[in-house]
Amino acid sequence: MRVATEWPHHRRRRTVVRLWTALLCTLFTVLAAHPAVAADGAAAPAPASQAALLADRLRADPVYVTDQMPRTVPRSTAPDFAALAARTGVPTYVLVLPGNGARTLLGAVHDRLGRDGLYVLVDAMGVADARAFGVRAPAADAQTVALYSLPYDAGPLRSFRTFVDVVGQGSDRAARLADDMRRRHGGGGKDVKALYLSKEDRAGQSFLTGVVLLGAPLSVLLTGAYVRRRRRGQRSDGRRVRLVEPAVAAALAAVVAVGAPQLFHQTTDSAALAPTHADLTARLDRVVTGLQHDPLYTDPESPQLLDGPRRQELHRRIGDFTPGPVYMAVVPLRSEDESAGDVTAFTTALHQRLRKDGVYVVADPLSGRIDLVNYGLPLDDRRLAFELPGTLSHEDYDHASEDHGLGQRLDGLMTFLDGTPRAAAQHSSRPDAAPAPLEDHALPPLYSGDFWPGLLVGALTAGLLLGLTAGGLRVARFVLRIRRTAAAQSPAAPSATWLRRTAAAELKALATEFGAGEPDDGVRKQVWDCLDAAMLLTDRAPDGRIGAAVTPADLAAAVVLARAGRAALRGERIGHCCTVNPLHGPGVTEEKDGTRRAWVCGSCRTLLRSAPHRIGPLRLRLPGKGGGVPYEKAPGPLPAVRRGLPQLIGKTREYVSVQSS
Repeated sequence: MRVATEWPHHRRRRTVVRLWTALLCTLFTVLAAHPAVAADGAAAPAPASQAALLADRLRADPVYVTDQMPRTVPRSTAPDFAALAARTGVPTYVLVLPGNGARTLLGAVHDRLGRDGLYVLVDAMGVADARAFGVRAPAADAQTVALYSLPYDAGPLRSFRTFVDVVGQGSDRAARLADDMRRRHGGGGKDVKALYLSKEDRAGQSFLTGVVLLGAPLSVLLTGAYVRRRRRGQRSDGRRVRLVEPAVAAALAAVVAVGAPQLFHQTTDSAALAPTHADLTARLDRVVTGLQHDPLYTDPESPQLLDGPRRQELHRRIGDFTPGPVYMAVVPLRSEDESAGDVTAFTTALHQRLRKDGVYVVADPLSGRIDLVNYGLPLDDRRLAFELPGTLSHEDYDHASEDHGLGQRLDGLMTFLDGTPRAAAQHSSRPDAAPAPLEDHALPPLYSGDFWPGLLVGALTAGLLLGLTAGGLRVARFVLRIRRTAAAQSPAAPSATWLRRTAAAELKALATEFGAGEPDDGVRKQVWDCLDAAMLLTDRAPDGRIGAAVTPADLAAAVVLARAGRAALRGERIGHCCTVNPLHGPGVTEEKDGTRRAWVCGSCRTLLRSAPHRIGPLRLRLPGKGGGVPYEKAPGPLPAVRRGLPQLIGKTREYVSVQSS
């Protein structure tokens, strides 16, 4: 009876124990499944530090290439980096990561890896940092040479190759090279010429090739034919000469057509290598995998800016957000990543892979920027797009910190989301966006694009050159004619016949112009003095003939006086004649002629300044004097012209008066 009376009591107690056990198991299961809280209620452990994770990567393989820069350094280039690292002669550990300016990363990785060697950090531009731990390697000098000796477009693989080459040359040689690079290119020195052409540069090359390919041969044909037609008295050159121009034109065209591709031989505009599909999807796959297990994903290769308590608080607030899930990805966004730095393209790729609507938040741990995109939650999209405070999306640079205040700003972002009005119906705030297409780094063919307009410009250039040639020849002939005319009018050693003929013509012209004109009194007197003195010297007969006894010196003086009178009628100021050759006419400027100063005409001034050895004084062929004497030593009044025209006139009258007496 006693057992029977106690049985219901024990049964009830066992039932209660079973119920409590089931409840506790359920509670522990829920807590274990919650991403933010452990079974004992403590904060979820933060991911391993960046240095610790990278040390694990290097422990597995001494060369680690990130999946975050597929457009610049695909992961498939890891064997190339490994082959170069093997040439340093010391254990070498290479990290290829997005640039973050961390100067302590290599030291921290070395401490966790615990292996001596040469540690190198490479970013999208090239070798960003290098340290030697326990080995002899000129890390700093090699980095300096790689920095200064290569242009900005050399690419990370070429930069690392240069770094390795310098390391292999030893410490002394590396130090000298680094000093030379600093002296030549450091501190605002001369930039290194770019290695690659842009597509705009290729367009310029194509245009230039078109201009030269048609312009040069056509110029030869047109100009040669024009010059040949202008030749006088040489049209009997025959068919052989006429075939020279087409042959030369064809040879020029062939040289340009074959030589241009050799000269402009570059085929790509960048050192970037084409990524594979696996390169472009590797990071997306690991981020999606992380978000499937935890709505807060932090990139393990980047600095860890969220500690355990902050992560726990964000998990709590994400779990309490009732409109729907929030997915936070703390990852860098760069132009060299799979989305080309486009946050909408990145979140679109995550949304398509997760196949879950929600608010997708991307926080960049390197720059501190925060963006969000709503996919399908009933939220006021206008507020999300236009009313997000700038202090949440961008770091306050006046109060910048090493962690960009990222945890606090993400917490503020959740407060902003909590306060966002709910929409009437669910819809996606933005259409799916595709990432920027992969850039085709192949340059267009040389004979394409602007090559065809270049041909047209080449034809126009040939025509312009023909016009310039024709104009130049005309000017040359004109100048030559003027020189010949001047030489005919003012020879350096005129004959007596030329002087007699010229004196008669100049006196007749002066008398005619003087009688037809109406000069003022001052000019009239000057012209009359010149005419009177010239007529006295020539002893002209009533029929206008010059006396046979007039000497060459007197004839030259008469020509000088007649030309001076005609110049005065034209309005020219006559004070001095050209003292190099008075037959040239008025002197326009005073120049140094040897040890004395003299008035010279424009032509003689040019010769005195450019070719003084080609200038000589007027010489007169006097009877019994052989080849002639300088006019300054000739008998009569002519030598007085050096002192000016009035002195010549006065000396002429005095001379004639003496001869008459």
